[in-house]
Amino acid sequence: MARLAIRLERNLKKLDGYYKVLCLSAVDLNLRDLYPQVEKKRRQLEKVLSKYLFNILDAVFFLYANSKRINTTLKVMQILNIILIYLDNNYSLRVGKNKSIVHRFTEYTREIVFKKIRDEISVVLQTAPMDDNVQLETLYFLIILRSMNSKYHLSLLEIERYLRIRYNNDRTIKTFPKLNMLAVTILVYYFGNAKQFIDLKNLIVDHALKKINEIPANRRYISAEYIIFALDMAACPYIYPSKRIKFLQAVGVSRAEGKQIVNYMKEQKYMFTKWTSIDITKELNAKISQEVYS
Repeated sequence: MARLAIRLERNLKKLDGYYKVLCLSAVDLNLRDLYPQVEKKRRQLEKVLSKYLFNILDAVFFLYANSKRINTTLKVMQILNIILIYLDNNYSLRVGKNKSIVHRFTEYTREIVFKKIRDEISVVLQTAPMDDNVQLETLYFLIILRSMNSKYHLSLLEIERYLRIRYNNDRTIKTFPKLNMLAVTILVYYFGNAKQFIDLKNLIVDHALKKINEIPANRRYISAEYIIFALDMAACPYIYPSKRIKFLQAVGVSRAEGKQIVNYMKEQKYMFTKWTSIDITKELNAKISQEVYS
């Protein structure tokens, strides 16, 4: 999988050397007579690229289906991130003091590839739903989906099926997963402030808070895991301030101190988890380089 990522990046750079010339030529007034030929060649190359990426995604998820481990998930995410960055960025053209944006690809090409990514991740999550003992192998894919346009995000029903949440006829909870702290963090990040996930997000946050409070005080007050998680929740912009304070209280902070910390977090923005403006490339490289993931 790592070799595939390297090969993909090399091939895209090689193609871009030629494709960029076509894109910039299409807006060069000195080459207006050649515009029909340039545009035709550009569209042909764009179709070749979309087919190539489509086939790459088929191969990647076929290989992944036989090796659903955290390190493999991270490497698949690296490949997806390479594709997203390439398709999601445009060229900039500077003439004197003027700078203009030249669109790299049509929406049609982007739609084909992005929908393919979304559909493949959806299949993975539905065929390998959340398990109490194995939670992160597929959950990391939500980080990639979060970086995409909201129209490619999973629906509430898909997420509930993945988490194996079941409701009684009166909509009370019948079954609910035993989420670890990292799983809760990833889910809250994925939900963000999206309206369709508000109720589910609140439910997950409440269950996490209840889980911490059920731990004997003498253990949770000195547990690095719970203290780090509480600080992350205190800095999270996606949950109510009152809940942030309760997480801090759960690890031994007084309510008054909790209010001060939450107010401070408005400027600090994050502690251990970066909730906004995440550089996925940087985060993935850091994860993959760690010995535990190699």
